[in-house]
Amino acid sequence: MLEQIRHILKPGGILAVIEFFPTPTQFGPPPERRWSPERLEEQLTARRFCRAAWV
Repeated sequence: MLEQIRHILKPGGILAVIEFFPTPTQFGPPPERRWSPERLEEQLTARRFCRAAWV
């Protein structure tokens, strides 16, 4: 999926990612489908995305 996003995103475009921490909550995807912030950064960096900011 990230490869496809990279392909269609305009040069200089911004990708906003909303992810839940991999802990159980009453909402959001199940914990086993969630990525930790470290995994997210690893996956984005591997596909040549650069981090602008963490909010």
